[in-house]
Amino acid sequence: MRAGGKTWWWILSVIIVLAMSVLGAAQTFTRAALVADVRQLAALIEATHPDPYANGGGKIAFHVRLQKLLGEIPEAGMDRDDFIRILRPFVAGVGDSHTEIWTSYDVDELRPAGIPFKFRVVEELLYVAAVPRREDERYLGSVLVSVEGVPMAELVERQKRLVALENEYHVLEELCSHTLWYGPYLQDLLPEWTDTSKIAFELRWPSGETVRLTADLPVMVRQLYRPSTQLAVPIPGPSGFRVDFLERTSGASDPAAAIAYLRVDHMTGYREIDEAQGRTSSAPSATETFRDLVIRMAKAGTRTLVVDLRYDGGGDSLMADILVYFLYGKSVLRDVFAHAPRAGGGMVVRLSELYLSSPYTPTLAELNQGRDIPWEVGDYDFSQFMAASDRRFDELTAEEQARFTDGQYCKRTRTFCAEYESGEYAGTYRPENVMVLVSPWTFSSGLTMARHLYLAGATLVGTPSAQASNSFCNADRWVLDNTGIDGQVTRMYYAEFPIGSELAHTLPVHHQMTYEKLASYGFDPNAELVFALELTEHASR
Repeated sequence: MRAGGKTWWWILSVIIVLAMSVLGAAQTFTRAALVADVRQLAALIEATHPDPYANGGGKIAFHVRLQKLLGEIPEAGMDRDDFIRILRPFVAGVGDSHTEIWTSYDVDELRPAGIPFKFRVVEELLYVAAVPRREDERYLGSVLVSVEGVPMAELVERQKRLVALENEYHVLEELCSHTLWYGPYLQDLLPEWTDTSKIAFELRWPSGETVRLTADLPVMVRQLYRPSTQLAVPIPGPSGFRVDFLERTSGASDPAAAIAYLRVDHMTGYREIDEAQGRTSSAPSATETFRDLVIRMAKAGTRTLVVDLRYDGGGDSLMADILVYFLYGKSVLRDVFAHAPRAGGGMVVRLSELYLSSPYTPTLAELNQGRDIPWEVGDYDFSQFMAASDRRFDELTAEEQARFTDGQYCKRTRTFCAEYESGEYAGTYRPENVMVLVSPWTFSSGLTMARHLYLAGATLVGTPSAQASNSFCNADRWVLDNTGIDGQVTRMYYAEFPIGSELAHTLPVHHQMTYEKLASYGFDPNAELVFALELTEHASR
């Protein structure tokens, strides 16, 4: 009875939220209310973001876009979706993917009303990775050429003006994730698309032949059909991460031939992050899981560990520290953290009112303890940014270097603190092959884990992340007073590689998936894993 009651209340709450969303989308807001929201958003961005002008042409360019946005608000006002439509280019102009609008258009997940094919990224192409109808399976693997007569190159340029994008892979990821799939987003990309009851597009077969298609919309999406896979992989539960061992068909009798497989889809469901935020937790522990992993690998003499980050959109990157600790040890973990200051980078924190109001942030009074000249709201903390110093990292005292390399784990998590202080399992076992699978969907703290492993010496396989290696990060939520539209704005800048270098723009992969190789695997959804194992087999010969 109680379970049924809880289910009923959960269903009722979902209905209420959906109803409020529909009412909010249908409501027309006055011009005055919308102007106030625009000014509120601009003020929040300028007061919180470390540098909202750097990627958008400067402060004057920022305010040119602001005045243009204000001028687009009609005297009669607008509804929420139309307001989002004109807000998107303004927020995109900041050029920081973590500064974004969360409130989405009113879309129907069962009838997304865009192109009824799911695309993925390989090289600089979009290929059909899944379809909602069996009769369309023959198009799996084909490459997108144009939509409504607009060629792919122009679609890419248009997308750059709609969402803050950090590199070319981010443009392609956004096209796949939202723009091509959902009708309202596709309308933003294609204002000339007026008859939304159908959509015309061109695909190129692997043979090179082009086919022109027109789909009637909307298409009901009850399930998605994908190519078959050579390797079925375990999927994490609510914790977001899972460890397993995959057997090679050719060497199942040899324990060392089993592939240790760690998949991380997000970093928000593990015990240590709950502890870091002061919550009691029964969630799985990354410390305990990774300790068991290295013990098992050492006992079996496992030669290959695959860390699958293809779907890891982020969370708290403490998990990345924990994994490097068990695989490589404390000294390598410290070297990973020392890499940024040695390159002249590090972290900049904007001490904004929004940042200081967070329950997880020290108060200004706490931050000012021991300072000769106290910080004020709006100041910048450059204590972990070597570019603000007239010395090199190697010239700092051991105590000064510790600001960059000491994770202060005991202030964050008692579970990992106990292990880190003992050092008992630090660097317990590292297989000869540590292969890290990445994709444009490897983002935020997911990229941090990939970057940690890259710096520690692991091998990256797949397609580069959509996030720049040096980027703005760690965002705070904002809510507009009148429309209730919400989103986030970043409060930090992190530079891991020399500013302006190619490495700062895109974290490279050692072995990039190509369309030709993907086709040779039959467009297998786990092609990156197949590729990684193929590389280890060649290396062992």
